[in-house]
Amino acid sequence: MKRLVTITTIFLLTIFSLAAKSTTQTMWAFGGARFALGSDGDSFLGNPAFLASGERARSFIVASGFEDSARSWDFEEPSVSLGISFTAGRMAFSIMNISSITQIGGYTYSGKRTSLFQFDWALGRKPFFIGFTAQVEALAERSEMTFRPELIWSDYFVATNFGHYEPIDQIGAISFGVSFLLDYSWISMAVVSTKFASSETSETLNISFDSLLKSLGWGMAVETPTYNERNELNLFTVRAAVDIANIGSSKDRELRMGTSITLNLLPTYDISLILGYHEKKKEATDWLGLNVEHGFQNQTLAITLNTVKILIGYEFPTARYVNKPAPRPAKALVGLRLFL
Repeated sequence: MKRLVTITTIFLLTIFSLAAKSTTQTMWAFGGARFALGSDGDSFLGNPAFLASGERARSFIVASGFEDSARSWDFEEPSVSLGISFTAGRMAFSIMNISSITQIGGYTYSGKRTSLFQFDWALGRKPFFIGFTAQVEALAERSEMTFRPELIWSDYFVATNFGHYEPIDQIGAISFGVSFLLDYSWISMAVVSTKFASSETSETLNISFDSLLKSLGWGMAVETPTYNERNELNLFTVRAAVDIANIGSSKDRELRMGTSITLNLLPTYDISLILGYHEKKKEATDWLGLNVEHGFQNQTLAITLNTVKILIGYEFPTARYVNKPAPRPAKALVGLRLFL
């Protein structure tokens, strides 16, 4: 019963926080691979070129997520992500917010809040598309918050939604990205640079080859069709994707990959099991091998009920396979998306 109350509280915190802030769902599924994966309604958040690759039935998207320690939902370093997106033709505007807290002692925590405003636009005709992104990012922090043990969830809700956060100087920034997409019926490939030009709050716009290279990414995805040649719904759909992200950055370079199988109950009702893996790569020559000491594996159950999508995920360090110390503990995720 206690765990049921805790999980119910998580959903309430996630949903009602929309009045105060917003961001996109944490992309755990497929290990974070998203550059060339375009079958979801909010795929343009991973690659804006998807805005031009097909018609979208929904023009308003609300996404929310909560993640924390997987050990009985212990209150350790919870993070709430919330977002709202509006689409019109080949354009989209998104407001996003991510709030996280870190324990600094007892029931005392410090908090960080990232706010994003993003505009996406795309053009092209099948099979080649190009997308552009303009993003404004602002960071704020709160040095100390103390929660009462018996009221930890209500204190957390009030502090993160209505508490005062101080802006962090010289962190707010404007950045521009560009993406290219080659999209066929079964296979798609993408090249993405999330920050080819940027400007800190007090600086002029800087177009840098080094920044372009550090944020450069490549992705490929394959997907079986949802309908057969007689326009009948296939019972199962299989997807697979792989990304190489931040190719020029020794700090953020990452391999992401995943696969899924979807049981199609009705055109707008389905159940998906998604497996993913991601791993930081310090050297650019490490792509062909997997070092499980630094990797993370995730499993996500996604249930689509017409305009509602529910996600339940679990991610753990693969260092446990070789009895090595983990970079961080396992985490669990509860997510909700509304397509209206």
